[in-house]
Amino acid sequence: MMLTNIIITLALICVTLFIFVAPYKLSKKKIKIKPNLFDSFVDNDEGYIWSTSSERKKSYKNKIER
Repeated sequence: MMLTNIIITLALICVTLFIFVAPYKLSKKKIKIKPNLFDSFVDNDEGYIWSTSSERKKSYKNKIER
């Protein structure tokens, strides 16, 4: 009986930490997101022959002609 009460108490403490304390701490923390390799590739991409956007097709053709 005593062991059950201890386990329930510890479980409630853990639940309280994960539901209330952890989200509060994480919301106050400022996280800097670094741009990844894929983002830099997309920003510098010229387009492809199968691109759906006409601007990207023109950019691709201009790149090939150069």
